[in-house]
Amino acid sequence: MSRKKTAWLLAVTHLVLLAFVFVWLIMAGAAAMGFTSEAVFKQAFTWGLLAYLLTYPVVLLLGIVMGWVSFARNRHRAALLWQLSPLVWVVSATVLLVVLNWS
Repeated sequence: MSRKKTAWLLAVTHLVLLAFVFVWLIMAGAAAMGFTSEAVFKQAFTWGLLAYLLTYPVVLLLGIVMGWVSFARNRHRAALLWQLSPLVWVVSATVLLVVLNWS
């Protein structure tokens, strides 16, 4: 893949992933609001869900930085893989949300 095409793909995916930050704010706030009773503090699932949701910005920043570093080193495929790594969080959170709403 050419350098120019890879740069455009990185920029577009960068903007799309940053748009998910607003969705993340809503989901993290909703997850934090789940701590309303004493019994919830003892459930590992609630703590795990909160920790999982709060790691998205870290993974997002890591993916963006490593994507552009790989791009600067002319490793275009690695750059795209790094850039798309936060999509694992987006897809799995969507699946988790659908599964929790069905049960």
